[in-house]
Parts: sequence; C-alpha cells; structure tokens
Amino acid sequence: MLQKLREKTTGWFAGIIVGILIIPFAFLGINDYFSARVQTWVAKVGDREILQQAFRERLEQERAAQRRQQGEAFDSREFENPLVKRQILDRMIDEELLLAAAERDGIVAVDTLVRREITGIPAFQVDGEFNPDQYRLVLSMQGLSAPGFDAMVRRDLTVGAVPQQIASSAVVSMKEVELLLQLGNQTRDLKLLDVPPPVDESAPSEEELRTWYEANKSAFLTDEKVSIEYVELKGADLTIDGVIDEATLRARYDENQARFVEPEERLASHILVALDKDADEQAVADARARAETLVAKARAEGGDFAALARESSDDVGSKSAGGDLGWMQKGGAFPAFDDALFTLPVNTVSDPVRGEDGFHIITVREIKAGSEMPFEQVRDELALEARQAERERRFSEASGRLMDSVIRDPNSLSAAAAELGLTVSRAGPMTRAGGEGLAGDPAIIRAAFSPDLVSGAASDPIELGPEHIAVIRVTEHVPAEPKPFDAVRADADGAVRLQRAREAGEAKATALLERARKGESFEQLATDTSGTVSTAEKVSRNASSPAPSIVEEAFKLPHPTEDAASLGMAELGGGRFALLQVLSVTDGVVGELPQAQLDMLRQQIAGSRGEVETRAFISELRKQFPVQVAEERL
Repeated sequence: MLQKLREKTTGWFAGIIVGILIIPFAFLGINDYFSARVQTWVAKVGDREILQQAFRERLEQERAAQRRQQGEAFDSREFENPLVKRQILDRMIDEELLLAAAERDGIVAVDTLVRREITGIPAFQVDGEFNPDQYRLVLSMQGLSAPGFDAMVRRDLTVGAVPQQIASSAVVSMKEVELLLQLGNQTRDLKLLDVPPPVDESAPSEEELRTWYEANKSAFLTDEKVSIEYVELKGADLTIDGVIDEATLRARYDENQARFVEPEERLASHILVALDKDADEQAVADARARAETLVAKARAEGGDFAALARESSDDVGSKSAGGDLGWMQKGGAFPAFDDALFTLPVNTVSDPVRGEDGFHIITVREIKAGSEMPFEQVRDELALEARQAERERRFSEASGRLMDSVIRDPNSLSAAAAELGLTVSRAGPMTRAGGEGLAGDPAIIRAAFSPDLVSGAASDPIELGPEHIAVIRVTEHVPAEPKPFDAVRADADGAVRLQRAREAGEAKATALLERARKGESFEQLATDTSGTVSTAEKVSRNASSPAPSIVEEAFKLPHPTEDAASLGMAELGGGRFALLQVLSVTDGVVGELPQAQLDMLRQQIAGSRGEVETRAFISELRKQFPVQVAEERL
C-alpha cells in the first residue's frame, strides 16, 4: 500500500504500507474479464479471503519497488522463490489479522486522523503545503477516487493502530541501556595460535569420488528448459477508424460532468474538544460546555482563533498550526462537519459540531468559488477518451474470442491465431533465466515453467501491460537432471580434498586444544606444530580483524578466571584452524556517550522490543482467527 508516503512514517507500520502512489492499486482489463474463471483465494483469515489476484498485485508492487531500488542489479527471479512469495503472503495475512482484531474490538481511524495523514503526504503537497489540485491530479493518474483513497488510508491506519500502541507502550530503563552499551562496546584481548593444516597430497580414490558424487549430485543439475509458442494481443494494434459523432461526445460530457466541475473549496481551521466514543452523559455535557466556552472566546471582539487553537485544541496534528486544516471540499469530512463548514460565512465561527472524536469548532478563512469547464473546451479530450474506450471494448471482445478459441482447442494455438488474424510466434529452448523479447518477461517465464503448462496445455491469458496479453503453450519440456559423473569429476576431486583437509585440520586443532586445556602454552604447541602465535588487543564485536570466525568464537567464550583459562577454537577455511585464548575483557564505558545518543539508543531498544511484542500479539491472533494457506496457488 502506501510506501513511505510520509517521511515520518517508519518502523512496523511503514513495513505494511507499500507502493500505492507508484503502481495502480488494481490491474484492470483482461483480468476482470476472466476473473470469474480464475479467481481463487490463496489464504483465509477467519472468514476473510486474500484473493490470488490481490496477492499477485502485491507481489508485482514489491517486485517493482525492488527494481527501482536496485536498478541494473535487480534479479526478478528472486520473486519466483517460494520462500519470498510466502513472506509476502504472510505480511498480507498479518494485515488481515490486525483488521479482524480491530473490527472485533471496535477500533477505527477517525476522520481527523485520516485527513492529517493525507495532507502530510509529500506527493500531495506543493511548496510543503497540501494542495487539493495536486491531490486530485495524483489520484487521477492512478485511477483512484478521493473516497476510495480515503478508505485505503483509513484501512492502513487501522492496521497500524494496534502495533503503534504496542510500540509506544514499550518502556526501557536507562539501566538496560547502560547494560547494553557495556556488552555492545565490550572489547577482548586475545592470544591466537594459527594451526597449519596437515599435508596430504594423495589423490582421492575413484570410490571416494563416486561416493561424494552420489551424495551431492542434486547440486549439479542441468538447466530445466522449455520451448514455447505464443499468441500476443495488443490494444495498440487495434485500429479505430471514423469520427466520433457529436451526440456521443455530448452524452459522454453529460455522464462525466463531475470531472469538469471545479468544486467549491474552503480554507478551514478547527478546534477539537476530544471525547471518547463511549463517553457517558456527564462527560459529553462537560465537553460540550468546554466547547461552547471556546466558541464564545473565538467570537468575542478581538478573538484570535489560531491562538485559541494552539492553546486549547486537542487535535495534535493541527494544534501547532493554529488549527489549520487546509483547503477542503465537500465530502472531505464527516457530514455534520461538512454541513457546518459549507454554510459558514468567511471569518465566522460555528457552534460545536459533534463527531466521533469529540466536538469541533470550525471557522472559514477563505472561499474559492467552484467553476465549470464548457463542452467545447474539453471536446478533444472527450474524443480521445471515446476512441480509447472503443479500443478497450474491442480489445476486451478480441480477448474473449481468443480465449474461447483456446478453450475449444487447448493443445494448439493455430486455430485461435487464425480466427483473430494473429501470428503464432515461437521462443526457446530457454531456461528459467528467460530468453529474448517477450520470452524474457517474468510473467511469461513463470507461466512457462508452471506444472500446469509443461504438459502442453495452453495458458490462461497473461497480462503483460495495459491492453497487452499473451497466451502461451509449452511445445517441449526438458526437465533438469543430474549432470554425468565425468562432468563434475573436477568438482568432486576438489571437494573430497577439501573435506579431507578439514577433517584432518579439525582433528589436529582439537588435539592441540585439549593439550592447552591441560596447561600447555600456545608457545609450546607452536614449537611442536610449526604454528604461529600472535595477539590481538581490544577486539570489538564488529572487528574486521582477526578473522570473523575468531571474533565470533571469542565473544562466546566465558571471562577468564584465575582458576580457568578461556580457550576456544575457530575454523579459518581450507583445513586451517586457530586456537584462541581470551586474556582479558573490558566492558564498554557508558559515560563517554552524550545524553542525546543515550536517549536515541533507548528509543531504538524500545522500538525493537515493540516489534517483538507486536509479533507475539500477531502470533496470538493466529490462534484466535484460523488461517488457511493454499501454497499451490502462490
């Protein structure tokens, strides 16, 4: 959904909201035409369904987001990994669990919170301020309406409400911060003994090589390959002849008149007197009395509404701005608020207006009158749209004819192509890396290697873009199979030699470690083995030297004592091992950090703890709302 639409949105909530302003929220066109035939659920959360189409849309959104981030380094095949698909589905399941819990507990994002979120989105701002024209432009480019987008934002805020409450309730003491710093910034002084590997130059036997090959041949497979034939249908190739008649354009203008009307807008401010949704009569009366007092102050001669809002409003989002809500249109708030706002003269103050979150006191600072674009001004635009609509109609009709023909004869595309005047093209053999042109499209590759198609049946329509589909059929399938022994003999020889060296090196190092534990010094052991003794001082947990395996082992070992040395062993690779001894341990010093950094660290710890508690909460929800997953549909 909303991918970092607000710069301040971070953490768990930001992880939920991905991509809406970059990718349209729903793919339209051929998928709708055939939805009744292919639409199925991939997961159920209680009585809620996550449909296959919704999952594919989220998959493509995340794929596109990664493509933008990684550029040329992006590998689309990563998103064909079943583990990646399941991770994405699990996030969608988590969202549905949180929505189900919110619905059960009566949690919903109120209008003022939704508006605050929308007006804070940079994509809707001009020079740092929310701009209604920009808002409508961005939504129209994505094929979205304001009410629909409001509903999406409300859903996202509802999904994030409980995790945010959990995160904000996580408390971390300064003592915990100090302990973490002591451990995190701890250093250790080490003594090291580099143990050279035993020398074994004998060649592996044929039996050893073949034994290794049989145990590991699944790692040496030939590439699975397919050859395909396909028929491609593009709306852009459909010719729309003739002139659109005047009556059609006039009818289109009348049907879409709302698009050509610039609605009245009002620059509004408000003061909120907060009230719980389930407040009793006395609390309501007290809140109303407070609101009426504020109305009287605002209406008094010399009354300063903005100053009063900064002093008294309970809306933290607009309070510091003097209650400013920006330019508003009808439908931008709940009905009673709208009614009051659009009946107020400029610079007057409303009576208290009751809403879900309390009483609102409203003032209008400026009014922009609405306007209407005449037919002649938008005639060319309407003609272009009419041609596009006709193209879409013909594309939908041709798509239906194509699939009807394929259903009649799923084992060949020739008849379908002939009926529509299309060409049967061929590609392959190709691997899962894809081929040239259309054969390199991830959706084509995914379909070509699916179990349903390798048997030779034609595919469902594959959407490649707006008004652009293809139907494919696998004409040849070469499954992956183990490479012959001779093709991997060199790999087997190297692996067996390395395995020998590792086993011998480990045995040698283990024996030396036992001698060290019995009291022999590293210097004595080095003399016997031609090893090398060295020291490493003030080694931290993230040190790049000595080797990472040594650092990891060093911080697993206990503190040395007078009665017991702290000894361990680490593998360096290639049959080499090292013995290590922790000589001393120095805890990190807390006093060296400024208070601002300590406070930031405490917030980070609290955030991490909140995420852990959120995961625990979601795990508990999985027990309360049964979850079913159809892995085969991913």
